Amino acid sequence: MLLHAAKRILLLSFFAVFALSGCASTVPHGNWQVSRSAVDDFVHGKVNDDHRYYYIGSKGEPDAVIAVHEDFSLRSRIWVPIEMTVRQLKDWNFAFSLDHSMGCPFTGGFIISADGKYAGFWFGKDRLNTVRNPEPGIIEVYRPYSMPGSMCERDKYLRDL
Repeated sequence: MLLHAAKRILLLSFFAVFALSGCASTVPHGNWQVSRSAVDDFVHGKVNDDHRYYYIGSKGEPDAVIAVHEDFSLRSRIWVPIEMTVRQLKDWNFAFSLDHSMGCPFTGGFIISADGKYAGFWFGKDRLNTVRNPEPGIIEVYRPYSMPGSMCERDKYLRDL
């Protein structure tokens, strides 16, 4: 009986290790850093010609905006490319200024590749994200999110009501 239980424990341990190893990613990860200084140009209406701009959400008032440096290509199904103009940037900044959520203000930061290179910047309310580099020069930026239970998550819930 004891031998049978030991076999069962060994088998369950094997399956647990096998299942958990399948969850581990072998794709190098970059970083989504919060830094207010990273978006000074964005906030002041300056379009960077060496960046490609993308948004998520509605075009009139996006949930988040990213600008990817020309050294990288974005691989994504969720980010919408936009030919950025000074007028568009000013319209977005005006829309963002009307959102007076004290607990969840707009902020931004840098997008850093897995090898530590600057890949672009972001602007939005959600401060967490996954950035991956499946191959050199390719960057994947996922949908930004907030910590569960945070003011930003509560704000999103109230907007959806």
